[in-house]
Amino acid sequence: MDKERIIEEINECPECGGSLEKDLKHGETICNNCGLVVEEEIIDSRPEKRIFDSNEEKMQHGLPMTPILHDKGLGTIIGHKNKGCSGKSIEIYRLKRTQRRSTFNRSRERNFAIASTEISRICSSLGLPRTIRERASTIYSKALTKNITQGRSIMSVAATTVYAACKEYNINRTLTEIEKNSGVACREIGRNFREIRKRLKLKIVPPSPKSYIPRFCSEMKLSQKVSDKAIEIVNQALKKDLVDGRDPAGIAGASIYIATFICGEILIQRKIARVVGVTEVTIRNRYHEISDRLGIDIDINNRNANIKGV
Repeated sequence: MDKERIIEEINECPECGGSLEKDLKHGETICNNCGLVVEEEIIDSRPEKRIFDSNEEKMQHGLPMTPILHDKGLGTIIGHKNKGCSGKSIEIYRLKRTQRRSTFNRSRERNFAIASTEISRICSSLGLPRTIRERASTIYSKALTKNITQGRSIMSVAATTVYAACKEYNINRTLTEIEKNSGVACREIGRNFREIRKRLKLKIVPPSPKSYIPRFCSEMKLSQKVSDKAIEIVNQALKKDLVDGRDPAGIAGASIYIATFICGEILIQRKIARVVGVTEVTIRNRYHEISDRLGIDIDINNRNANIKGV
């Protein structure tokens, strides 16, 4: 018998007269013939099943554990109603106060609670998934254990863990974006990131400039043609080893700048630099390097492009 689905033959279908079956897993009674749902939200009155054999799948009840909370979600909270099980009013103010005070009985737990709130706020501002929030909380917890947070502000380390989690999951967010949503300077985030990466031995693969291009083009409201051409330019730059040791966001911005000339959707360097999160000098330098090595001749003054290598 299937453990996940318990079927019980009952009565007949009121529509087609077919046999009915009761699915206690989904709480429904359905017809085998026409699929009609005759009854739903059935209450499973069977005794609770518990398995203690290590060879079989274990079952548990309650909310899952989460690294976002300092107690992994295993703590308890006393409710606000001052009533006992019999319905009579009781005074449990002192018990509530003791429970609140004992929730964070160590400075590390208070530190982590503040950092977790900041991590959640940054992830929400950047529109990041829950996996990033959980991974950033895990990294912060490890950094706290190894005393990496000493001498550094909670906010700066929290912002750094979000940046590191994004790097691990290949979700490209620039330092400028993290700075804008956290209020922590890029230089401080970069310094903390290098220390955390070294001490915790995080395995992070450098992002490709191609992964930035679709998002940047979307923010600048450029066409798909510009995006495809910029990716093509980046591919050519990768073959010429023009990307190594350079900021991938700067390479992406310069490639978009060249692509706008080629596709006739020209944007000034200032606007591209503001969206990409680098300086105009970076865009200009990367643009000259790419255009010279790939043989792309663009007349900026006349707004005409003479493409030789792309």
